[in-house]
Amino acid sequence: MKQNLTDTIPHNYTNNQINRAFFKSIIGNNFKFNTPFMQWMNANKGIKTYQDAIDTYNKIKLKKKDGKKYTIGKQFKYNQYTRDFFENNSTLSRPDCIKCWHYKKSLGGEAIYDKDDLVVLEK
Repeated sequence: MKQNLTDTIPHNYTNNQINRAFFKSIIGNNFKFNTPFMQWMNANKGIKTYQDAIDTYNKIKLKKKDGKKYTIGKQFKYNQYTRDFFENNSTLSRPDCIKCWHYKKSLGGEAIYDKDDLVVLEK
């Protein structure tokens, strides 16, 4: 089914490749599903239109650009770890972050960034 901007978001909406392609065709190639947008979509199935969704996506992106931080879901612990790592270690590299992440995961328990994780970089 081809979406139109005036169509109501269907009750069976999913964040799939067809919908990704639709949003990219309107918003541009920089479109990415993000947690706040996906939550908004799920909450507004059968209520809001695709135009409302695009307006909301643009508002979310503007807020993020202005420095708004959104809570990262628990299922995305690596993303949260990475965010926290670089907020505390802006001069370190992505490979450093990944090495610390693997170290932290090997310890068991919560994989939450801590400055003590940097010990693995000294080895």
